[in-house]
Amino acid sequence: TTTVFGPLELARTRIQSGMEGNRTVVQVLADLVRNRGIRSLWAGLLPTLWRDAPFSAIYWTSYEQLKQENGLLCRSTNSPIAVSLLAGTGAGSVAALVTTPADVIKTRRQAIQLSAAKSQFADRTFLASLRLVAREEGLFSLMTGAGPRLAKVAPSCAIMMGCYDLVKQVFQELRTLRISSS
Repeated sequence: TTTVFGPLELARTRIQSGMEGNRTVVQVLADLVRNRGIRSLWAGLLPTLWRDAPFSAIYWTSYEQLKQENGLLCRSTNSPIAVSLLAGTGAGSVAALVTTPADVIKTRRQAIQLSAAKSQFADRTFLASLRLVAREEGLFSLMTGAGPRLAKVAPSCAIMMGCYDLVKQVFQELRTLRISSS
């Protein structure tokens, strides 16, 4: 999905950074293709993959650990949905924090790589970009935006997992009813 939705992520990043004024996503993408070619739609794809792949691995591992039947969350509540919501929040928070440096590099690459100005990031690898930012701006600068990222990701993960487990529970109950009535 990262590859498919990469152009939308790019347009969102450019619009949020103020580079595009009041233009729409379609206008931004059409202009990029017209002026820089179709490949420009995937600027920042590698840093995005460096962010998304570890995020998923950390998220799902953390979620399953937090949701274990003998874990603290299950002992503190009898509600499976509450456990899903809390586990989703915790796992999303951990994954978002750990992958924030990759998000910083992705955002800078997308915002700067396609601007008119020549950037220090233009021909650097992902790891070289991380080192450059840490060396020139300090290690803490790699956590820029961690607060807003957590504010977005944690509730999104909680809602997603709460809904998923609720729907799963409904289908399991329907299946049980269907089997017992046949």
